[in-house]
Amino acid sequence: MSERLVQDALAREVARTTFGRPVVLRAGAGTGKTAALVARIISWICGEGWEASVVAIGATATESQIAARTLTRVVAITFTEAAAAEMAERVAEALHDLGRECAVIGVPQDSLPPEASARALLLLAAVDQMEVRTIHSWCRRLLVQFPIEAGIHPSFDVDTEEELLERVVRDATEAHLTTMLEGEGAAQLLRLFELEGERGPADIEKAVVGLLRESVGPDVLEANPWAQHHLDALWLRVRNGITEALQLVDGALDDVSRAKNGQKLCAGLAVFRSALEPGMAVGDVQAALSESLPSNLISHLSKAWSRRDGGRGEMDALEHIAAPLSRTAEPLYAGLRCIEGLDEEGHTLAKNILAPIVEQAHRVLRAKGILVFSDLLTKAAELLKNRSVAARVRAGIDQLLVDEFQDTDPRQCDLVRAIALEGEVSARPGLFIVGDPKQSIYGWRSADLRA
Repeated sequence: MSERLVQDALAREVARTTFGRPVVLRAGAGTGKTAALVARIISWICGEGWEASVVAIGATATESQIAARTLTRVVAITFTEAAAAEMAERVAEALHDLGRECAVIGVPQDSLPPEASARALLLLAAVDQMEVRTIHSWCRRLLVQFPIEAGIHPSFDVDTEEELLERVVRDATEAHLTTMLEGEGAAQLLRLFELEGERGPADIEKAVVGLLRESVGPDVLEANPWAQHHLDALWLRVRNGITEALQLVDGALDDVSRAKNGQKLCAGLAVFRSALEPGMAVGDVQAALSESLPSNLISHLSKAWSRRDGGRGEMDALEHIAAPLSRTAEPLYAGLRCIEGLDEEGHTLAKNILAPIVEQAHRVLRAKGILVFSDLLTKAAELLKNRSVAARVRAGIDQLLVDEFQDTDPRQCDLVRAIALEGEVSARPGLFIVGDPKQSIYGWRSADLRA
């Protein structure tokens, strides 16, 4: 057997049997990630998980009660309803096969206790007790369980179609703009429209909807993004992004005759990086960017390096680093465009106009008990900062499994961390993470491959 096959077999065995410490399984498409996840669940619920339930609820409990408790303490999270349904179905099929003493993929028959087949039939009868959910569904259940602690209406509802959100924002926008136009705020409003060009009340309404859709409340708008430490953080992110991109390219375009734009982009990035230092004012950074990287080269960064839509010669030369370069180029492009668009006067005017509308709409939505979709993640992450609540949540979970982790955004990482990587070590559930960075499809939704 080759060394790679030996390592693969060892990795699968760790994934199936290691429950006392966090396990991360990184695997490509078609390698059996879901089979490994199912094998882990089967091994736990038929083995150590079953025994833990016997100890927890006592010898007088019926086997059906043991099966139900074992399953309720397994939480499997994925990112689409279809994936959750498939995972639940695969677990049920595995239990069915095991109950008939048939082989289960990834689970050696001699690795299970002698009672495994009988347990499998009892577990199959109660398999709907296992929590296999999307991350949003799991967060909603958490908020239903702890609404007071989360600071939301106990009978909250989620405005999935955003119809109520748009109506509330429209009413708040009309009321505020009417007040501004009738008073001293008219000059501010007209100045904003002048700076933005061809903008109007509908654009203000759209902007407020966008902010609330991403759970941006009044408290966020109170922050001052023009403080130098915030600007320095942006400069640093861009510098690091440039360094990572140039290290990946590493001279691959130097001798490619049909890669002139790519060569100019590399040179411009290097010049801008050398000019970008902490403490620089916005105007100085924008001037350095304009001199180093004309807009067409920044566009080339997105088109060719991020979306892989460049000239044949350049694309061939970068083929060996296409995936990591794309992942690096996308946030770098966003950072450079952000620097280009920094406008303190326009931002201040916009914030002064938008903040009261956001506050009013936020107040109305909260009073009506209405959440938007992203609130489920934001409110749940905030809720789990409450140590008492987090401890109670952990106490109800023995095993936490997260599939497709490459599509996890920072808020979702916070949720997983709060449950499985914080608190007393002895009280933490087992954590199993499955992912493949090459398959990330939710970059547009703030998924972070560095997770």
